[in-house]
Amino acid sequence: MKKTLLIIGVLLIIFYFVSSSSNPLVGEWADDQDTVIFKSNGEFTSSTYFMTGTYTVDGNQLTMNVPMIGKEVYKFSIQNKTLIMSGELYGSKTRYVFNKK
Repeated sequence: MKKTLLIIGVLLIIFYFVSSSSNPLVGEWADDQDTVIFKSNGEFTSSTYFMTGTYTVDGNQLTMNVPMIGKEVYKFSIQNKTLIMSGELYGSKTRYVFNKK
């Protein structure tokens, strides 16, 4: 019984680390004006704009849901430790470049 519980515990720990590391956005990203933290549970925070919300990733598409504001959709890429997000916000093309902290 103890051996079975130990094996289950080890498998849960391995699953936790594998699943949290499979999302390349997880972590802290910053530019000159803002710091954005993407958490492994699908939540994010933005320090400058005092925003919190949820996000999902589908391939290279990032969808951010912000209460009271709505949904923002970006195409993203990560090169070295640089996150580039491109999209359209309120009818204008936007591009954000963040570095991993």
